[in-house]
Amino acid sequence: SKCFNDDFDLDKEWDLFVSKLELSNKDNVLLIKLKEELVLIIKFVKNLHNETYLINKKMEEKIYIDKSRDIDISFMGIIDKCMYNSIDGEDLVAIVDYKTGNPDINLYNVAYGIDMQLPIYWYLVKKGNWFNNPKFVGFYLEKILHGEIKRDKSKDYESMKLDNLKLVGYSTNDKSRLINFDKTYDNSKFIKSMRVKNDGEFYSYTKVLSDDVLDMLVNYIDNVIEENITDILDCKFDINPKKIGMENIGCKYCKYKDVCFVKNEDIVELKEYSDLSFLGGDINA
Repeated sequence: SKCFNDDFDLDKEWDLFVSKLELSNKDNVLLIKLKEELVLIIKFVKNLHNETYLINKKMEEKIYIDKSRDIDISFMGIIDKCMYNSIDGEDLVAIVDYKTGNPDINLYNVAYGIDMQLPIYWYLVKKGNWFNNPKFVGFYLEKILHGEIKRDKSKDYESMKLDNLKLVGYSTNDKSRLINFDKTYDNSKFIKSMRVKNDGEFYSYTKVLSDDVLDMLVNYIDNVIEENITDILDCKFDINPKKIGMENIGCKYCKYKDVCFVKNEDIVELKEYSDLSFLGGDINA
């Protein structure tokens, strides 16, 4: 995270880092490419930092929620970057998580307690003690260390690389808040697929959420956490990996799948959601 500070000297830090390594010629070529990527990442992030009104940041800080029962229980998360500011009496908050893999986010698997990282971060901010009454601006993934891109002769190379660094995630549908984070939101330089039509409405592909839906999401996550705490306290660790569509989500990242006693009949096939109807209420609110 210190890479994005104004006093960070990339060349100095890079030379110090490389001096501690024993490198082959192949390694040196790779590091040259990685440094080029890092230069663009820092440029993109600093551009956002320079243009946003959410000028305050918490970087890689822990946040706790007390979930104690008969024993002490804390629910904790470490948020890569929380950007915030108090504007017109509201604590506006945006969350960014950096990823080296392919960033993709939809909220539909939250129905089963899956793909909950960013929603949980918002839950922690909403329920924690960092702010009195935080107002959602957005939560996003930002991919770093991209591979090479398919060239488009109508665009210059750097612009295409910077476009690939756009934030992927969900934003508030309240434009008066969103403009404080990204004043270019009508055709955003910083948020992927963020664009507004001439009539002032968001395009259908733009991922935005209302406060009502966010409140339902926070309540849903709280129930999932409580249910999991109960299962842990009851020593309930059934082998029942979940499959959504054709993908076995439960075993995908499991470190123990090679020695697990899972059988095909243990796999639970789940309905694949394409909206947030599992939250109940009016999801279009």
